[in-house]
Amino acid sequence: MNYLSIISLALILGMSACKKEEHEHEHEETSTTATITLTDPTAGDSIANATQLTISGTISGSNSLHGYDVEVKNITADSVVYSTSDGLHATSYTLNYQWMNDVLITSNMTLKVKVYHDHDHTSWDEKKVLFVCKQP
Repeated sequence: MNYLSIISLALILGMSACKKEEHEHEHEETSTTATITLTDPTAGDSIANATQLTISGTISGSNSLHGYDVEVKNITADSVVYSTSDGLHATSYTLNYQWMNDVLITSNMTLKVKVYHDHDHTSWDEKKVLFVCKQP
């Protein structure tokens, strides 16, 4: 055998003996749940025109949450009359917002609070409250 054959054989045997160690890491999915408690407004409330509506409540999560949205929508006119959001990461939030009822006709309204479980906002919990804004 010549030296080139011996070296080639040694390389082939060495390469087959060296095997990349494979690691399997389990990716644990953490399931996040959130509880949204709205204390104001309550379902069925009637809000007089030119009266300030207080939006209050709490959000608590089983793991870190990734922000929330608050939206007041005039269902009758199909328009959003108030919205705000907070992108702060936390396990709990306290809601305390104000909106002046400037709706000109009696309208069915909804308050929707949506809290996000992930950065991409693909998983969330939400809660809605229906109420009425009265005309002047």
